[in-house]
Amino acid sequence: MKKIYIIILVVLLSIAIMPIVGNKIAQDKLNESITLLESKGIEIKKSLSDSGYLKTTKHYKILLKDSKVFLDYLGSTSNPQYSNFSKIYLDGASIGIDLTYSNFPFASTLKIDIYILSFSEEIMSLLEKNEKEFYTKLNKFLKDKKMFYHIKYDLSTNKFNGFMKDIDANFILKDNSSITYISSDINFEGEGNLLNPNNIKLNAKEILLRLSGKDGEFEFSLKNFLSTRSLKSKNSFESSVSIDDLSMRLNSTLRKEISVNMSKIRTELSSSYKNTKLELSMQNSFDNFSIKSKNLNAELSNFNNDLVLKNINKAKYEKLIQILSTVKSNYKTNKAQVEDSILEFIASGLIIDMKDISVKSLILNNEKFDGFSIRSRIDIKKDNDFRYKMNNDKEALLKNIDLNSSIKISKSIFNQISKDAPIVLFTKSYAKEEQENLVYNILFSNTLLEINGKKIEP
Repeated sequence: MKKIYIIILVVLLSIAIMPIVGNKIAQDKLNESITLLESKGIEIKKSLSDSGYLKTTKHYKILLKDSKVFLDYLGSTSNPQYSNFSKIYLDGASIGIDLTYSNFPFASTLKIDIYILSFSEEIMSLLEKNEKEFYTKLNKFLKDKKMFYHIKYDLSTNKFNGFMKDIDANFILKDNSSITYISSDINFEGEGNLLNPNNIKLNAKEILLRLSGKDGEFEFSLKNFLSTRSLKSKNSFESSVSIDDLSMRLNSTLRKEISVNMSKIRTELSSSYKNTKLELSMQNSFDNFSIKSKNLNAELSNFNNDLVLKNINKAKYEKLIQILSTVKSNYKTNKAQVEDSILEFIASGLIIDMKDISVKSLILNNEKFDGFSIRSRIDIKKDNDFRYKMNNDKEALLKNIDLNSSIKISKSIFNQISKDAPIVLFTKSYAKEEQENLVYNILFSNTLLEINGKKIEP
């Protein structure tokens, strides 16, 4: 009987100590995260804790002290120009974070509330000096936690989901101009580190920004926005964006109203690499694009672009991207460095596979035209003597290029182009007619050019 009492006592003590153990485990994980953030440009300005027997609540006020360091940690920037942007708009921003978690080890859900308390010091100081009323209203807007995110994070699976509180805000400036911002039904879910997740999906029912003043009005809106990003493996990633409707409208005293509308937009990007070779894939499409103004009425329907870059030298590509991002703000001074990097990249060889670039139809000032389609593959061979040939024998470089292309263009578009650029008329004799289209099958190899089987002499 005594053994039974001892066993019951041990069980009861184990249950009683569980919250203490669970709290210690959670606290250790939080301390690791805080130490990491403090080394990445974040300063903890305030830290409060309310720990009961069953659950713990913590409040943090953090300061984005060095946004350049923090964004570098997220992998978001290596561009000095962007660094200047982040310094102006992000440095000194203040954020509140509330955490709630159970003290039982097997209860793995962490509830997180995040809300912006103030924007960057520079922006807030500028507003306080020049737009006192707007500054006061904005401060109240932020104090009331209007820019609020709620997240549920499962510590055992690293999966999370959450939402952003709906916003319907209107601010009046001292010149009586106004800023309106509306967002609704913004939700997200994902997996991995919250700061840089492996997979994330974000959707929003509506986002609208309207600027109104005595000189006119500008409005931008998105409806049914969906964004996904996925790290498939260490060597590959995929991302996509889709939007049901995008519209922009500008109406000012200087110019009559102009509006732009797009529907069913979709963009997909992916990359993968094996050993030293990189492959990039890009697909873009939309059902309809229209632009209307007093002097222009244009519309495109069923646009599609499917492009793949293959056999890319990964090291040369990354070097080129790094140089381009670094010298963007001062291209003229660094022109030679950029050109050298471009030449190195091309000399390493690549394949440009344009699987499809097409438009079903277009309307220009109420006149309708059938569309066009282009399919093309360009092989650029690796050449260790590329730079020498570029300087001394440019014609020899043509041997590095193989081209196989098919172009189908409607007669209505061709006739319109030839009116504006009569020089294109000479190409019609090489075209093959297929109903209401002109077709050009183009082959180029070893400096020899053929169009629809006809050799073109140099």
